[in-house]
Amino acid sequence: MTWLIGLFASPERAEAIAGDLEEEFRSRAADHGRLSARWWYVRQTLMTIPNLVIGQLRATPFAILGFGVVAVLMFNAIVGSLEWSAERVVTHYPVYHHVTAAVFWSVISAVEIYGTPVATGWITARIARDRAVTSLVVMGILVTAWVFAYMVIWAPSGVLRGLSLSEVIPRVLLRTVEAVGLMVAGAAAAHVSRSRRLSIG
Repeated sequence: MTWLIGLFASPERAEAIAGDLEEEFRSRAADHGRLSARWWYVRQTLMTIPNLVIGQLRATPFAILGFGVVAVLMFNAIVGSLEWSAERVVTHYPVYHHVTAAVFWSVISAVEIYGTPVATGWITARIARDRAVTSLVVMGILVTAWVFAYMVIWAPSGVLRGLSLSEVIPRVLLRTVEAVGLMVAGAAAAHVSRSRRLSIG
């Protein structure tokens, strides 16, 4: 669980927090048993994360917002490049002689839906370091708010394609949570990769 703290704190701070938790865990394990101590450890780790996020937002709000904006731009650039490349491949090569259009575009769609957020999270983690996950969560909140504002205030009536807001809102929320979750997974993978390299080197 200490790797989770490392997603929200600098390596030095994460190590200090993990050391404090480990020390208290040993004491509780001796007094109350390992099972009780494990539950306490998990609960404390999960309760520490909101404090770290709030601390980051207070300490560097503009940096976190900036990383969030960069993540949105990067995500859109990757999606745009993927779609542009796929269209060029179809235009210049006989792709449909080898696979059906449905299979080809299903693969492109899967890469866009699952691969692009993971790549965005990975790159954001490489840039933002210990502020990556907070930046991605803030980005998800901002994008969701912008989409809702667009749908409610500025969208022409045809943009909802005959669906009511009560039908669209759960879909938007689900898609946003899924995308941010995949970005966080990408950031976590980058963090674990960096931690392993640092421990080996």
